[in-house]
Amino acid sequence: ATLYFVYETSRLWTGAMIAAIAAWTVISAASHARLLDEYLRHEPGYPQRALATYLVDHGITHARSDYWTAYATTFLADEKVVIASTDTVRITSYQHLVEQHRDDAVNVQRQPCADGQGAEAVPGTYWICR
Repeated sequence: ATLYFVYETSRLWTGAMIAAIAAWTVISAASHARLLDEYLRHEPGYPQRALATYLVDHGITHARSDYWTAYATTFLADEKVVIASTDTVRITSYQHLVEQHRDDAVNVQRQPCADGQGAEAVPGTYWICR
């Protein structure tokens, strides 16, 4: 845009460019304002945060789960809970730690436990299965 203003000599085209940039700025600012308003009034849920809190509060220190759940939840639990990945290995030492505590480790799943046992840690999102 700066180069356009440097080289364009027509006042008409310069005014059109200013109008286009102003419209773009107003539309962008309005969209950002709506997003901010929505976030402040209806903060989106964060199920991994609720899962991390559940695991820590229930004294669960070792678990297994899918890659992204393991990644986010271990971080959010400040590594008070070590979660090994059941698909792509994320951190090898986590895999070994959970294996060493396999009798105490739980499975974190996105569907109810097959045997009907276990606990719904985050309603409708995560279940803890033995």
